[in-house]
Amino acid sequence: DYTVFHFSTEEKALEKYGYSDFNNHKKFHQGFVDIVGKFKEKIERGDAILWTSIEMISYLRDWLLTHILLEDKKYSNLLKDKTVE
Repeated sequence: DYTVFHFSTEEKALEKYGYSDFNNHKKFHQGFVDIVGKFKEKIERGDAILWTSIEMISYLRDWLLTHILLEDKKYSNLLKDKTVE
C-alpha cells in the first residue's frame, strides 16, 4: 500500500512539473507493482518457496537500486526546490 501511495505522489509531481519521460517512468512503477503483487498472491496461496523468495529479494534490491540511482536521478533537477503536494 505504501509503495502505491509513494508512486502516486511521485507521479503527480512529475506530471505537475512536466517531466518529459513521465509515461515511461510510470510504466516502470506499474511493472514493479505488478511483479510484487504476483509475488504477494503466491505467498497468500502458500506457493512461495525459498527459491522464489530469494529471487524476489534479489529483484527488489536490483530494482530499487537501479530505479533510485538511475531513473529517479533523471528528474532530480526538475523537482529540486519544488513543492510536492
